[in-house]
Amino acid sequence: MSNQELQATKNIEAKIDSAIQKVQGGSPMEGIFMLREVLEEEPDNVRAIVQMGMFSLQSGQYDKALSRFNKASELEPKNMDLMMYQGMAYAGLDSTEKAVEIFEKYKTLIDDQTAIKEVEQYIEQLKNK
Repeated sequence: MSNQELQATKNIEAKIDSAIQKVQGGSPMEGIFMLREVLEEEPDNVRAIVQMGMFSLQSGQYDKALSRFNKASELEPKNMDLMMYQGMAYAGLDSTEKAVEIFEKYKTLIDDQTAIKEVEQYIEQLKNK
């Protein structure tokens, strides 16, 4: 990677960091616009896609969140966090069966017993909803 490419990557990462701070600091639209600019420049920037998905999740836009997490998952199929986020989006869409299916699969792919227990509790909550 050339110095110019390295600097461009650092600039993109800094812009994403700044966008996150703006969203969390009370200027959400400004942060969202910054993330959109990043995605115009780098449409496959997984970090920006995931952040947009997280913000969609937080604002109850579950269909948008799911679409973003699906795209990020296509780009990084081994990223287990994305599977968790997809499950959360399905749960938000009241697609309980699909959410449970994803969380059950997620449980088989992780080793952290504490996380597994938390996922199991969440699955029970979904089933009893």
